[in-house]
Amino acid sequence: MALYLSIHPANPQPRLLKQAAQWLNDGGLVAVPTDSSYAVVARLDDKDAADGLRRLRGLDERHHLTLLCRDLAEIGHFARVDNKQYRLLKAATPGPWTFILEATKEVPRRVSHPSRKTIGIRVPDHAVMLGLLEQVGAPLLSTTLIPKDETDALNDAEDIRARYDHDLAAIIDAGACPQSPTTVIDLTSDDPVVVRVGRGDPATLGLALFFSTRLCLGCRPRRPRGSSTIRLAMNDIIQTIAVYAIPVIFAITLHEAAHGYVARMFGDPTAYEAGRVSLNPARHIDPVGTLLVPVVILLASKLLGSPGMLFGWAKPVPVDFGRLRRPKRDMLWVALAGPAANLLMAILWAFSLRLMLESGMQESFWFQMGVAGVNINLVLMALNLLPILPLDGGRILFSLLPNRLAWQYSKIEPYGLMIVIVLLVTDVLWLLMRPVYEFGTTIVQWFL
Repeated sequence: MALYLSIHPANPQPRLLKQAAQWLNDGGLVAVPTDSSYAVVARLDDKDAADGLRRLRGLDERHHLTLLCRDLAEIGHFARVDNKQYRLLKAATPGPWTFILEATKEVPRRVSHPSRKTIGIRVPDHAVMLGLLEQVGAPLLSTTLIPKDETDALNDAEDIRARYDHDLAAIIDAGACPQSPTTVIDLTSDDPVVVRVGRGDPATLGLALFFSTRLCLGCRPRRPRGSSTIRLAMNDIIQTIAVYAIPVIFAITLHEAAHGYVARMFGDPTAYEAGRVSLNPARHIDPVGTLLVPVVILLASKLLGSPGMLFGWAKPVPVDFGRLRRPKRDMLWVALAGPAANLLMAILWAFSLRLMLESGMQESFWFQMGVAGVNINLVLMALNLLPILPLDGGRILFSLLPNRLAWQYSKIEPYGLMIVIVLLVTDVLWLLMRPVYEFGTTIVQWFL
């Protein structure tokens, strides 16, 4: 049976914190309120206690455990931090943020990510948690207290007592705390990547509110381990599809309809006559490119843990450039219409995010959908503006080149899709897309 300690949330009693620290020193697990939600903590140097954290949550070794530190100076002992990362950490600590950083040798290998050698680190902004850290005199290993097969963190001590009375050494009751996880930011790449939006608002740190387009950053291929891992992966896939379905449908529908609408403006009614100047998604969906390919990539990425970027296409809008009033010149505007529609949709999704943030809806399914809407539209814009025929960027370049060069350039069009696939599998595609994506991000941030 767990020891139940009622502690003042703003002025915690040192005597009671000392009792909780003693249970930790004896190898126990303790539930503690934080500035995001309840967490379960254990000593970093206690292997059995660390294994107990994973068993309690049903986690495997690939899930990052979080190291709770007292201050920024302590972080430097357990993670490699450069000047750029230090400035971001200084602005965000203490607070509801978890930062993924490269672990130093001070971190036991059993608690860092097995392939990436990284660790999640944060400095909480809660008097009880900070007081317990002072009593222990060392960082504590932690994980958010989310029951198995559930998605919401616990924030009530009595509820925790009812569920985990025989699994924990002690439970600290300091009143209800926020019921939302920390915002997770990966600092192991050149630019910060918002992995999960939680209680911390990335905009306050000058970061875009967009998840990475990569499904698994820095992961190596690995086999799923048992039915429970596959079940969790399938749940993740279903949730991802639910979040992205509407943004993707709107993105491809308006992109293609914009091509047809502008083509009609410049004299070519082909798309209009074919019924493609329409907001009906069924007219634009390609069964292979819109449905099969993205789902296969998503399945492979989630089940195998391999890196990948969502990739697909819609049925191209039929445009007879010979029917345009000035074919070569007007081609530019027809091609530009699709990416411009995606940028407009990204702005509208960003505006909806702003409204949700102001109304406190950042934990909702709709907020995640808004983030997905911004992200997918910026990715589609960046992809389509690559100067490779038959992509829109290739049409724009063809329109701008002198006639002789344009004719020579058009010869690559039969190989364009193959070129894009090669760039994708060699991990070069994102490097080419990134400048346009970041330009779009800058524009969208004005509306957040």
